[in-house]
Amino acid sequence: MTGETFRTRQAAPRALPVADGRLTIRSSSTRAEIGVAGAAVRSLTDAATETEYLLRTPWADEDWSDDHPSPSTSETWHRRYPGGWHTLLPHAGEDRAVGGVSHPFHGEAAWRRWRVEAVDESSCTLGVLLRTVPLSVTRTFALDGGTLTVQQTVTNVSRSPVGITWTEHPVLGEIFVSSATTVDLDGRRLDLVFPDDGSTGAGFRTEPSGSTGSAVVRNPETGAFAILDWDSDLFPFAHIWQEHGTEHYPWWGAVSGFAIEPATREYWPAGDALGPLIVAADAEVSTRFTLQVGLGG
Repeated sequence: MTGETFRTRQAAPRALPVADGRLTIRSSSTRAEIGVAGAAVRSLTDAATETEYLLRTPWADEDWSDDHPSPSTSETWHRRYPGGWHTLLPHAGEDRAVGGVSHPFHGEAAWRRWRVEAVDESSCTLGVLLRTVPLSVTRTFALDGGTLTVQQTVTNVSRSPVGITWTEHPVLGEIFVSSATTVDLDGRRLDLVFPDDGSTGAGFRTEPSGSTGSAVVRNPETGAFAILDWDSDLFPFAHIWQEHGTEHYPWWGAVSGFAIEPATREYWPAGDALGPLIVAADAEVSTRFTLQVGLGG
């Protein structure tokens, strides 16, 4: 692919000003903070009560500009991890090399600073051109009441097919964690254990998304509920990650939350490819996720 062809396909939109690398969008009942770093949802709160629905670690707002180097991107990720909702592209999991290209822990997209392409009161669009694979990605966030919609498009800007893994990584916060919490995936109750106050626990597992691509979380003790929907044909798996107060590095007993992660493959990669999702030459893959949250449900 020539430089001339590349410039024709990838127009560079004008970057809009962003305060402290963050955008805030609002609805009548909910507020979301979107970071240009990783195009991540940094915070999702109830506008009336300031209740935080997503996990935010105690070090989420620390300045990492003078951070010391780590021997691996996995260690760097976990030391800095702010919580929230990230998109993991073009792979998820440990850093690895494929075809002579090094891919960081959880993929390049989660590490990059994205362009701000559009923003208004209740929505914004961010974009990035990845360098580890020839993909252009746009990610649009929109709030309507208590529902956050994320529309994402992945475009192959080369003349060859590209195989990738795509995982979404929304992590729900402490408001959802109690021994009474229930999680239903595709209409079936998962046998997850949420620790009682003062106890700890952690876990990771992969479940089939089923036919609906829908997870419903309820904590009757706080009244908090969350409903996450996705395309189960495109994302046939859901990783379930739990972290509840474990005392060792990197959490030091300060983090409690859990994730339901729509994924295109099981967690551990098979073979030498980045993943099973093939984006054809000069083609795109586009999909939508919705997360509805609220209190008293």
